Amino acid sequence: MWLMHDPAYPENLPGAPLARYTYTEAGELLAVYDRSNTQVRAFTYDAQHPGRMVAHRYAGRPEMRYRYDDAGRVVEQLNPAGLSYRYQYEQDRITVTDSLNRREVLHTEGGAGLRRVVKKNWRTAAPRTVGMTRQEGLRRRRTRRDGGQSTV
Repeated sequence: MWLMHDPAYPENLPGAPLARYTYTEAGELLAVYDRSNTQVRAFTYDAQHPGRMVAHRYAGRPEMRYRYDDAGRVVEQLNPAGLSYRYQYEQDRITVTDSLNRREVLHTEGGAGLRRVVKKNWRTAAPRTVGMTRQEGLRRRRTRRDGGQSTV
């Protein structure tokens, strides 16, 4: 990716690209390099399932790995140095549970691979449930420890 125009410095454009990308023979993104030609991102793919990313890594950080079910859906995201996540799929919702056992429920609608999240509920570290719904605008509902609710 090259910077082609900079109104602040029209005479002083960089001689190197802003970013460079390399790909596998199958056309999968393999690595990203910054303008100093330093690799900043790397990707690994499943040889048995072309296009299925099984790991990615930012420079200097641990590799994030992914496990899939037979339907090709991510069921686990593993981070050896931080939070990991498990994904459970049901009709019209996905439940995401992290390695601290916090749970988030994504309510979805749509079909044919074009699903979208329409509501999100999650459990916080404090004993309360927080939810958001997108309809005409953004609505948030909070359930407090005493059972009371507030909507914003």
